[in-house]
Amino acid sequence: MALPPVLSLTQELEPYCLELSTQCQHDKAMSLGMMHDLQPRAPFKRRVRRFLQRWLAGRELSPYGENEYFRKAVRRHELFWLMRRSQD
Repeated sequence: MALPPVLSLTQELEPYCLELSTQCQHDKAMSLGMMHDLQPRAPFKRRVRRFLQRWLAGRELSPYGENEYFRKAVRRHELFWLMRRSQD
C-alpha cells in the first residue's frame, strides 16, 4: 500500500480495506486482460526466472494470467485511503 497523499496538514487519512468477491476478482482480471500491453507472452528470460521462483521458492502462478502484473493487481482485498470530514 502506498503512502497517503498529503492534501492538507489538517486532513487525516486512514486505511480502508474493501474485500472483493471471487467474481469481482475475476471481472477485474478480465478487464486487465483487455489491456494490450498485458497480453503478449513474457520474454524467455523472465519465463525462466518465474520457473525458478516456482521451483525453488514455491511461488504460485496467478490463476488469472502469465503476466506478473496479474499476481500483484488482482487480490482479495482492495486498499484505499479514507478521508474523514472535519467537524468545522
